Order: sequence, then structure tokens, then C-alpha cells
Amino acid sequence: MGGYAFASAHPQGALTNAQAEADNVPLEIDGVCCYNFKAAVANGPLPTCDERDGKGQVKGPKSGNADFEFDLDACKDNDEEFVHETDQGSGTDFRSTSIDAQIFDEGTRTLTVFGGWTNAAHAVTFTMVAVDNGTASGTFSLTLSDGYSVAGTLISGAIHLF
Repeated sequence: MGGYAFASAHPQGALTNAQAEADNVPLEIDGVCCYNFKAAVANGPLPTCDERDGKGQVKGPKSGNADFEFDLDACKDNDEEFVHETDQGSGTDFRSTSIDAQIFDEGTRTLTVFGGWTNAAHAVTFTMVAVDNGTASGTFSLTLSDGYSVAGTLISGAIHLF
């Protein structure tokens, strides 16, 4: 059977651990040379708490308007995070019971939220997408796993994502 052994002495020219940890020593991995270095520029500060609030109306899927409100920046104001939407034309009164994940795209100023809700003793999941278009009207959409969906440009209100 084959075996292996640890070297008791370093071969001539081998680097010690202290030398290998220095920033100016080339490292070789599978024959490819690279250097251990620190970035020349900072990658920016640590992320801060973003503003993630919205309240307004979009056209309902059946008739009338759907009212919505969300507050998803507990780190900023210590308020409980929630998504709420009512649509009398469709008979929907949605109130989130859990916020499971949030994805905020700074480039497009788009917030996507995943969570849950209990409606008449059955669990429903939801996806909310809100877009802050600056001075132009924002957009809001809400899709529930029970089949309800509403989406549109704001008729009134505002979305603040920054």
C-alpha cells in the first residue's frame, strides 16, 4: 500500500508560513501564480438602513382601486414591518403575518418582498414588488399564492426606496 510522510525540514528555497502571509509573496495554485494583496481602493462603506415605505392606490383587477401600504425598514424607525392591501372590488383584505425575505436593487430602485399570511386558517404566500421611479409615478404589484394579483402604476400616493 502507498503511504505518505510529512517533511521534517523545508526544501531549499521554500517559504515559511510567515513569509507566505506577507503581501508581496507570490502564491501558486495549480501552476497559476497570483499575489496576496489588499485592494487599492475601498469598496465603499458598510450598507446602511434604507428607506422602504409606500402608501397609495393602484387600479384593482376587477373594479375600483386597490389601496396598499408597506413599511419595511424596521432598522430605520423600529416600526413593525408589514405589507397591507385592500381591494373592495375583489373582496381582498391582505395583511402580512411574516416577512421572509427582501431584495432591494439600488440601480432600479426596486424592492421585492416575499412573505406569508394566514387567511381563514389557511396559509398563503405573497410576493410584493414596488418600484420608486423618482419624480414619476411608482409601480406596485402584489401576487398571492391563492390566485389574487394586482399590479399597476400608482394612481395616488408614493413609494420611497432609497
